[in-house]
Amino acid sequence: DNALRLAPKTAAAHGVATGDVVSITAGAATVELPVLVVPGVADGVGGIDLGFGRVAGGERVAGFDAWPLAPRDGGRSTEASIRTTGRRHELALAQTAFDMQGRGIVLSTTLDRFRSDPDVVQRARKMPVAPSLYDHDQGAGPKWEMAIDLDRCTGCGACVVACQAENNIMPVGRDQCAMGRELHWLRIDLYRDGDQDDPVHHVEPMLCQHCDRAPCENVCPVNAAAHSPDGLNEQVYNRCIGTRYCANNCPYKVRRFNFFRYSKRFYKDKGMLWMSNPDVTVRQVGVMEKCTFCVQRIRAARFAAANEGRAVRDGEVVPACAAACPARAITFGDATRTGESPSEVVRRLRSPRAFGVLEDQNFGPSVTYLARVRNPGAEGKG
Repeated sequence: DNALRLAPKTAAAHGVATGDVVSITAGAATVELPVLVVPGVADGVGGIDLGFGRVAGGERVAGFDAWPLAPRDGGRSTEASIRTTGRRHELALAQTAFDMQGRGIVLSTTLDRFRSDPDVVQRARKMPVAPSLYDHDQGAGPKWEMAIDLDRCTGCGACVVACQAENNIMPVGRDQCAMGRELHWLRIDLYRDGDQDDPVHHVEPMLCQHCDRAPCENVCPVNAAAHSPDGLNEQVYNRCIGTRYCANNCPYKVRRFNFFRYSKRFYKDKGMLWMSNPDVTVRQVGVMEKCTFCVQRIRAARFAAANEGRAVRDGEVVPACAAACPARAITFGDATRTGESPSEVVRRLRSPRAFGVLEDQNFGPSVTYLARVRNPGAEGKG
């Protein structure tokens, strides 16, 4: 759905909350929309996404049509009034908590502070405090890792769409998402700092962290969640019996469960079947799934290199999310290439802005984030 986004003060002034349906009038046009309270929206201003409310076969689908409110001169803003209707429309929200609660989930600093103190991010990191009994013997490598630069990420969601297309991930619909049963392997998290009326927003792509000491692996009774020699946290679909212990034990909440036989559309509709990626398994009901670092692309690159009698080149393996990112925020590669010519991912891992999400819990995530450096003095808050 789309919704009318209002600041907390504006919503309180009109006596509405998230999910309340309001009637919006602009000129001679009136449209009804549910409210979504979003800190950071300017007071007295409402935002509406256009392009929703399409009609198929005489029935409205996918949200609410707000085009009647748009000015006839082609502009995108107009004066409007709203009134309550007394009705509710529950929105399917995949994220409902935006406070980091004192944890270093997203680290950021300002440009002036970073210039004067380049180690500010490293001192803010909460590092592991104890050794682990579950370290894997990595051997000679490779070890695949990812780095995500939050300074570059704009939260556009192109990586989410690319991941869904590449890995045959089913769209499950708003009703299932409203129950917390979304199926996408990659999501864009949003966190806020500061005053609720004027917060600083942080976006952070979140996927399976392929932990070296993955808590999901220790609780799987059939070894469906397992560690590969090249550092991947694998999910063996044929072993999975659907206990969901792994999802309960995952601190990042990135594992997805097939509650229904979503894949049946592939077998009933030949057109859909041929649209799927033949290199990726179409999962069945009762199976857990999650990010694989596009293991099919890793294997293809390794086979090609072996046939040519060489090693996999740096940058030869590009996961779908990295390939689709317009800001080139995502880097992927072999973290064991640390010599005189280190891999690009190693260069990013060595950045003074590097940190891991919940790294103090000793999971050993293989996804490293680079802290965002804001410049509040340049334009507004930065």
